[in-house]
Amino acid sequence: MERYHFFKHNFWMRAFDTLEVLDNGMLKSERIVINPETFRITVDACDSTVNKIRNSALQEEMSSQLRNLAWEQIGYDSKEVSDSIDVYKPTEQQEATICHEEFKASIAAWFQERTKRIYEIKKKKTERREWMKNNPDKIDKTFIELFLRDYSTSETDQIAILQIIENYPDEFLTVCKGMSDMSLF
Repeated sequence: MERYHFFKHNFWMRAFDTLEVLDNGMLKSERIVINPETFRITVDACDSTVNKIRNSALQEEMSSQLRNLAWEQIGYDSKEVSDSIDVYKPTEQQEATICHEEFKASIAAWFQERTKRIYEIKKKKTERREWMKNNPDKIDKTFIELFLRDYSTSETDQIAILQIIENYPDEFLTVCKGMSDMSLF
């Protein structure tokens, strides 16, 4: 038995109980006892309303976990965060039409693929940081501008920007003055 609530335009699972069949035919969980003779609601397991609620809640939970992972690994304000999470996300139509068991497999594959992408972005940022350490003579205004366009609040980027500011203050300021306000945010 699952209990959901609707909050901020999404369904969220609040509780999950496993029902046991007792000797007298009653259904019992930690919280309730149901007499199937007097309480009967028959709904197909793949009913579109049931699918929508269960699948929407699962998708929202998985999306939230991905956002937290992305923010932790590559910074919360990165365009790559939203791009890395929302790509290939199941649609509302799929939430309503795909049976929950099948949807769980689909969303697990999506979650795994998006997690892999987040770590690829982190690896790219780490490799860029290492390149900066090993090639200080190759850091120029073009590199700094590209770096600033890709900058996020990740720890790796914060260390890298400090290195740029400390070692190339004139180039950094020149690039910043030449960029529009919107490209700096």
